[in-house]
Amino acid sequence: NNNTQQEQQQQEEENTESSKDSESHIKSFGLAFFLYGFGGSILSDLLMGLPVTALAHSRILPCYAVSYLLVYFSPYDIIYSLMTMPTGESPLKLFVVTICETIDAVTTPMGRISRSARELQNKTTAPIMAGLFAGIGGSILRSTTTATNNIKVIEHGVYKTLSITLFWYYMVVWNCNNNDDEYNVNTNNNNCNTSYNGSDVLRV
Repeated sequence: NNNTQQEQQQQEEENTESSKDSESHIKSFGLAFFLYGFGGSILSDLLMGLPVTALAHSRILPCYAVSYLLVYFSPYDIIYSLMTMPTGESPLKLFVVTICETIDAVTTPMGRISRSARELQNKTTAPIMAGLFAGIGGSILRSTTTATNNIKVIEHGVYKTLSITLFWYYMVVWNCNNNDDEYNVNTNNNNCNTSYNGSDVLRV
């Protein structure tokens, strides 16, 4: 009887630990998704009154889930170990930080600007604000949910994102809205058509 009670108690403890681990992974998955993954684009879409593509797009959540599983459940924790090493010692982290993060930091505001210009026509400031919130939204959310002071990070993000936003706004939105001989803009070559005629699989 004593052995049976001990086995039951041990089983209950294991089930409790397993339940806590599951809850921990669910929380970390959700927080990382909103604070580090797509916080900027989600905040931008909400403030612009547009559907949140990060939650509705067919590829985003599955790809993010695969990445999460690779980090926390790869054999021998190899992915986690590579991502926690100093950047100069890990080729994977160097690739992610220097290339993937840079591409994401540039293309996310560009995508929000183009989308706002397409779906919120005749709203001059909407694309600029959408791009700005997309670039710094994640930093703002992290700053409000942690005890650390990220004002310097947000300030740096504002300057960086604003420069990208104004450049893309000028090249894509403003030139298309000012199509006359003075600016020599060819709307056909500059993809100024606001309607989307591409594949729904690629639409973000």
